[in-house]
Amino acid sequence: TSAVQFVKATTNSLDSTVALGTNVPYIDVALNGSSPPHLGVDSDFTGNPANYYWGFTQDHQDQNYARELAWRADIDHTFADGLVQGGRAGVRLTNRYADNIDTGYN
Repeated sequence: TSAVQFVKATTNSLDSTVALGTNVPYIDVALNGSSPPHLGVDSDFTGNPANYYWGFTQDHQDQNYARELAWRADIDHTFADGLVQGGRAGVRLTNRYADNIDTGYN
């Protein structure tokens, strides 16, 4: 028996994470016994866009390419007579290539 397999894979991506920041004047914490805990902040303060600042930006890019070619061949042979009743053999070959370009997070 014999089999051949070819695989090709690529990725091209841009990930940009942006976060805003704010410093609220207070946070209310209510631990009401059997009720679930409740956190609260001043909704007038958090509703005002002027109370926020640009926290950070992280960008990440990658461009990857890979391919693989694999081949398998097996033989199984039996003999009618003799001390040796049969034999099995196989061959496996693989050719791989990968190129990974990754900027990491800035």
